Amino acid sequence: SAFITPLLTNADTDTDWRAYARLIAHVSADERWRELAAELFDPTASRFIDAVLNASPSSDRATVAAGFIYAISATLAHVTAGWRIGALNEGKTMQPNPAVLIAFCAGGMNRLQNR
Repeated sequence: SAFITPLLTNADTDTDWRAYARLIAHVSADERWRELAAELFDPTASRFIDAVLNASPSSDRATVAAGFIYAISATLAHVTAGWRIGALNEGKTMQPNPAVLIAFCAGGMNRLQNR
């Protein structure tokens, strides 16, 4: 929640933040931007991964890193393609629920650590 909520809060009220989320999704998915992603995103990602490893020392870094990427991917989809939830909900217009996203990401990270 502490990692995801700030982006959701900003993207909910500011179109520039939504554009930033689309940019992050693009840069993260295209290996051509590997060096840029390493420079701009990896220091924060490493701090998050380190914090998870400190809280769960029996976890391994590769598994936590994978969970982190999956959580980021879900968060970016929430911000940039939330309309798809409505489309798959019989076309009913609705806003994605941040609590559902956070529960999904936390549950996934917990499951990976307790496998």
